Amino acid sequence: MRKKFLQKNEIRTDLNPEHFNKHGSPHDAVITAKKGHRFKANTKTHSKYIKGVETLDLEPELPENEKHQRISPPFWQNEKQFGKKQPNRKVSKKDMAKIKKYNKKFDI
Repeated sequence: MRKKFLQKNEIRTDLNPEHFNKHGSPHDAVITAKKGHRFKANTKTHSKYIKGVETLDLEPELPENEKHQRISPPFWQNEKQFGKKQPNRKVSKKDMAKIKKYNKKFDI
């Protein structure tokens, strides 16, 4: 059976103005898949709900960061709307498994 897309685990900045926070600055996004010139991504956020859908709670990357790290529902977007790959930053295996399970709910 052939894969439909290439699986990824990288963090990039989401430069799409529609996904900026209320102060007008971009969020980081977790890239989970690539197909052609499009990435499947989940934006990191602090909001409990995005467009009426509950976000997924993850462990913070740094222990001293007390704010909750949350992940938005998945979306597909052109790779030109993302910044460069951030070196040495990945999601832990435990959190990546949670993200994959969360993304299966949306079937996109």
